[in-house]
Amino acid sequence: DETLHDIDPLDEDNLTPEQKLRVHLEIQKNPWYYFREIVKIPMTDSKLDFELTRATLAILWSLLNDLHSYVVIPRQCYKSYTVACFYSWLIYWGAKNFTAAFFAQNDGLVTQNLTRIKDIRESLPSYLNLKSNADTDNQHSIVYRAGDFTNTIITRAPGMNEDAANNVGRGASTMGQWYDEFAFIPYIWVQYGAAIPAYSTVAKAAERNGSHHHIIITTTAGNKKSKTGA
Repeated sequence: DETLHDIDPLDEDNLTPEQKLRVHLEIQKNPWYYFREIVKIPMTDSKLDFELTRATLAILWSLLNDLHSYVVIPRQCYKSYTVACFYSWLIYWGAKNFTAAFFAQNDGLVTQNLTRIKDIRESLPSYLNLKSNADTDNQHSIVYRAGDFTNTIITRAPGMNEDAANNVGRGASTMGQWYDEFAFIPYIWVQYGAAIPAYSTVAKAAERNGSHHHIIITTTAGNKKSKTGA
């Protein structure tokens, strides 16, 4: 929308209702506008602009194009926040009747990733914070109810033995799956193997319906001498 070229979408006090609506529509149609102009990374005492690097660009491009992808980069390179930013766009603007599951090496990390999405949402201007009293918003899930559709994100703690890991994986029939610190998830070879058939069925239906679907794996380098890292 070229009328937004000289508009600061974060200066909500000086935006007209029409401009705010145009911003919403642009975010919905153009996720790159959201990452470039809207989203902020909330830190303790500041809000940082989203930084586009080769790694963060690859993550976003893969997700937006419904590619099954895997990225290994060092800590403190914003790989987790990049995926959280994507999901903050997807759940509120980019999808309808979408379901996702988050996995990680422990329950603390997987719930922290869900909290990142909430922190990003709360850092938005009030007119772009779409959370309502109809939503579910707790430690282990976000459910956005927009009237004619519902988007859901849930977290799943890893199984601490092979049977438990198999059960976690078999319950992963969602359109989106995010595995964070994949190389450190206990019994990941069991969990992931069980999750793929469930995902594949849902992904085929999502592709027919033109819906987003993906598996995104983010991790720091693991120890190849360990079974999980290997």
